[in-house]
Amino acid sequence: MLSELNTLNESLKRFGIVPEKSHPWITYHKKGDGFVVGLDEGGEVKRIEFWPKKMMAEVWKVVPNKQHSFPVLNLKVPVWQLSESVESIRVSLKGKKGKERIEQVKAICSLSDLYPHGKEKSLDQYLQKFNNRFSDFPEELDVIIRPALEADCIVLDLLNRVKKIKNQSEQFLRQLSGLAISASLEGRLDAWELVEQLLLGKWHEKENTYKEFDIPIVLDVDNYSDFSFRIFDEIVKKQVNDALFQQKRLGGGQGVCALSGKCGELENDKFPEPKLPILGQSYLYSMNKDAKCHTRYGRISAASYPVNKDLTIELQSSLLFITANERKGKTWCSVPGNSRKERDLLIAYLERMPVNDIDFGFLGEQNDMEGEFETSAKQVCEALRGNPVINVDDELRIFVLKSVDKGRRQVLFTSVFSVLKIIEGNELWLTGAANHPLFFLTVPLKKGEKSRALAPFCPSPSDVMRLFHFQWIRNGLERSEAHGCRLSDVYDLMFADSDLSEKLCNKFLRLVLRKVHPLLTGIGGALHLGQVNRNSQYSLEKYSVESKKATLVAIGLMAILLYKLGFKKEDYMNEIEFKIGRILSLVDTLHREYSKTVRDDIPNQLLGNSMMKTALDNPQRALARLNQRLLVYKAWVDKSGEEAKLARWAVNEMGKIACGLENCDLDIRLDDIGQAKMLLGYLARYENQNKGEEHATDDKK
Repeated sequence: MLSELNTLNESLKRFGIVPEKSHPWITYHKKGDGFVVGLDEGGEVKRIEFWPKKMMAEVWKVVPNKQHSFPVLNLKVPVWQLSESVESIRVSLKGKKGKERIEQVKAICSLSDLYPHGKEKSLDQYLQKFNNRFSDFPEELDVIIRPALEADCIVLDLLNRVKKIKNQSEQFLRQLSGLAISASLEGRLDAWELVEQLLLGKWHEKENTYKEFDIPIVLDVDNYSDFSFRIFDEIVKKQVNDALFQQKRLGGGQGVCALSGKCGELENDKFPEPKLPILGQSYLYSMNKDAKCHTRYGRISAASYPVNKDLTIELQSSLLFITANERKGKTWCSVPGNSRKERDLLIAYLERMPVNDIDFGFLGEQNDMEGEFETSAKQVCEALRGNPVINVDDELRIFVLKSVDKGRRQVLFTSVFSVLKIIEGNELWLTGAANHPLFFLTVPLKKGEKSRALAPFCPSPSDVMRLFHFQWIRNGLERSEAHGCRLSDVYDLMFADSDLSEKLCNKFLRLVLRKVHPLLTGIGGALHLGQVNRNSQYSLEKYSVESKKATLVAIGLMAILLYKLGFKKEDYMNEIEFKIGRILSLVDTLHREYSKTVRDDIPNQLLGNSMMKTALDNPQRALARLNQRLLVYKAWVDKSGEEAKLARWAVNEMGKIACGLENCDLDIRLDDIGQAKMLLGYLARYENQNKGEEHATDDKK
């Protein structure tokens, strides 16, 4: 990651941007419901507020190491050790809610003693460690920042109050517990569940017991209205940040920086830990000391990779600058990972002009599937073309960070594409997305939205990633999670040179056929069944909204892949493979109309659909089988009247296609390209079928 950040930092410098420096001790808290606790001048707990996880994640804190933090601390709960059995407590709480439940919790706590957290399970040792949290670091921080802050600063006032809790941690816990209960009963604290967890612990249903965990506590002054800002305001963070920089940090001696190659004071403590969107708290550089390979040369952590002390601050500042909230969708965005639940962080910027108004977030997640990527991609191309400062040779740098574990982040890949490649790749992608025959599905894009007929989407890179997160089975009615494709391959497919792009087209075509073709076959069969057998296990109503969206994406992707491989719809729709797919579609129509009229019973699976698997493997064998099966249906059409109008149309269309195949060699084995053409032929709708097959033209047309 350091190498990519150094390139970003140099790019910002060349452009004349110097991001505000952020001290490595300053960070933000993680998401999690918590409390803001107000202390009076004597250090006693006088006020409590509930803060939901979204607000808690915006609270800054000073963290020099894993043992110390200010003004946020993670309070180990429960506060009380239960004196009664878990079973009796659960019985006493059963059915009680609101104030009645808190009253019962209060009664339980009154019979209990404080919980002895820690390995020793000794209350005295736990309270002593808790005392140190209110004395050691607050006193150290006070010495560091007091000379640089004004005397009436809220941070200095709070430090004075916190230091008075020293040797009174038991009193602090009892006051906090009592205030949480009284505020809940009086209606001043609307956090019933969190208060109960604070006092008793978190209930674990499977293990049938209360569990220990942490609740974040933000320390504040109780009379915050007497100050200009509250403790967690950004202006206060900036004051503390500037004050920390005035205290000279100890370096690791002089040496050559591994990144810049310049001599200077090296970092010997720890690298910064910025809080990043999507990924959360992240180490710029870290090594596991328990991994023996990391200590092979006798060095670990900062000593294993010498970097200039000031440069580490610059790298963090550049990363925070480029991932600032106001640049979301421009220089950074979320992208799907290799599995369904993973989300990675994509950073994209023009190296010669890292800050601009172009939204490179179109390369990541989109809020809505229909047309959004297409619109965004066109706007980006127009913006790149219309900016006189940007040259076609300028480079767009892309790198993606993924979470390896709780703190470590890894560069998943890094790519560089010229502006010319971005423009040409986007335009080719957008043009290719329309390279499919007529097709539409009726589907709601959003929950609660009315269904409407939609054509295949122009898929975004994220759409492609999500498409391959599943293996579709049982004609697309079920799916199982699968390892997806690489995002770097998707970008290379869009923007790389033609030689690499051709190899990737064949690779992605294989992926579609292997993972999605059962869904495409199933959806095609369901469309041909129509509304005549809605109880069938393969009727369209049985398919989820997600499966229908995946169908639209898959068709759009296949259209792009064929286009990039040189197969345009005007040509491949006249080829053998596509025509065989059309025959199978027409066979479905004929079979359905015969069954509806003669048998008054529509089968679960129509004849053409049942032959798809054979046809994809051996078209000649499939057509030979159909030749025998269709005789009875053809005889019925010849004898019938108006009731066989649609079936007669299907027979005539099959006859036209058969005439075109008369001199063709059907003894072929289809490759991936041929199978894709056949699937599109099977799915294709006729231009004159305005409202579906029920309104097809008769044979006179």
